[in-house]
Amino acid sequence: MKASVLAVGTELTSGQITNRNAAWVSKRLSDLGVQTEIHITVADDRTAILEALVLLSQKSDLIFVSGGLGPTSDDFTRELITEWAEQPAEFHEPSWQKIQDRLNARNLPIKDFQKQQCYFPKNSRVLDNSVGTANAFYLTKGTKHLWALPGPPNEILAVWTDHIHSQLEDLTKDLNRYMTVSWDALGLGEAVAPSLIEHIVKDSGAEVGYRVHMPYLEIKLSFYKSEQEKMKPYIAKVEEALKAYTVSRDGDDILNPLNKILLNVPHLFVRDEISEGLLFSRLQTIRTRELTLTTDKSLVAQGKSWQILCHFVNEFEYELELLSPQKKPFKKLITSPFGQVPQMSQRRRQYFTEVTLITAVQHWRD
Repeated sequence: MKASVLAVGTELTSGQITNRNAAWVSKRLSDLGVQTEIHITVADDRTAILEALVLLSQKSDLIFVSGGLGPTSDDFTRELITEWAEQPAEFHEPSWQKIQDRLNARNLPIKDFQKQQCYFPKNSRVLDNSVGTANAFYLTKGTKHLWALPGPPNEILAVWTDHIHSQLEDLTKDLNRYMTVSWDALGLGEAVAPSLIEHIVKDSGAEVGYRVHMPYLEIKLSFYKSEQEKMKPYIAKVEEALKAYTVSRDGDDILNPLNKILLNVPHLFVRDEISEGLLFSRLQTIRTRELTLTTDKSLVAQGKSWQILCHFVNEFEYELELLSPQKKPFKKLITSPFGQVPQMSQRRRQYFTEVTLITAVQHWRD
């Protein structure tokens, strides 16, 4: 089962805003084992929208369209979907009543042009948008399934949660789901990784993929659920080949175990002489109720605090010191694996940041 996402809006094609909806929808589909093969973004142009719908219906089983369902003159996505579906448009009275109720509650004027949000292709299913005026809708054309969604991300979330997720669960219940296992490796370059693993999996039938998200290299193996048992020995061999480099598996973040370690820690003092703010920025994403990150030594009681201290040695080395009430002081000299190449300074800072977090987890967890 293949999916595609069509995002409509001149504000997207002009670069005024970023198309985050396509990535969000694709991630939800991936969680259900559905592959998204195509993303298309088009301006508010009738010909471009219709041509995109025709193309995607030739390539995909599931089509998700976002944007262009509003009340303004450039919101004509529903008209073109109606044309593509070869169905007449029908006025949906409950949608009009909803708009009137919503506007009346806000003391806003009701205009006739707002009725255009209430026309839907015949035989489509109207999906109530609980946080906006533009209802979504769902229809089928032959074997194709199409969902027309509003543009604002919070409205897509509401419609997805209230309607689409359960629909997709039903549609995919018998699906031979496409699944991915992955490793986040540190200190392993793109040029080296294939030589470590591709000979292992060359006869497995799995799709091998790589993604750089500095300073990590993500290595991915994708296959259908029906092949899961067959893949286990291959996965085990890849696991062993990447053992020296693996930091986390299947999209996990090293901050997750660190978060658990620091769950009941009131203050974490950080001295960062090496990453130019990257370390503190990463630590700020930790979400615990009471943890306070600080660089003010006066706020931390001596001998009772948790501390991460990164002391500058030179551009290619630093001394890491970890202090906590439960452990003996820990010190280690960290050296960059990227040598003394000036152009690698940003990568060194990223590497030093992640090694600091990894070492903190290893030391405080033991």
